[in-house]
Amino acid sequence: MTAFSQTKSFILTGGWAVASPNNSDVSVNGFKIGGQWEKAEIQDHVAWGVAADYINFKQIGSKTSSNSVNKFRTIPLSLYGKYLIGNDKLQGYAKGGAGFQFTKVSSETPNLYLSDNDFGIALTAGAGLYYTLTEYLYLGVDYGFLYLSNSTYKSGIINSVSLGIGFKY
Repeated sequence: MTAFSQTKSFILTGGWAVASPNNSDVSVNGFKIGGQWEKAEIQDHVAWGVAADYINFKQIGSKTSSNSVNKFRTIPLSLYGKYLIGNDKLQGYAKGGAGFQFTKVSSETPNLYLSDNDFGIALTAGAGLYYTLTEYLYLGVDYGFLYLSNSTYKSGIINSVSLGIGFKY
């Protein structure tokens, strides 16, 4: 019974993200907030869950128009798996997942406003650490790659670093 015990968690995250949009010479920085529901099994070494994030970038100027304000908003939804190693106090993990994404891009100049939406596949990979504070509360740090099948970002990749707080129940 103990070998297949289950721990369920809800994790709130927030952090920094960077991507290279199309029609731009430079990368853009933005923020990322999200939530995850996770279930750990097999002596808490294997976990799976669902994640939803909101990623927002803002860029002033681009190759096509130096006085434009460009906004990129992405919502990836994914199902993921994790492999955890460590002890009860500190655990490291590697993760991978797949799902879909919604992206909205807008560009505004003094005389014109343009907007477009995109939908596609989202693939994610990353690694991180959990530090247990109490029996029901832990902190986490996560580094991840998110690949989006869209026409908004040059490589389709968003890099992110997030801090999180998890609640076990």
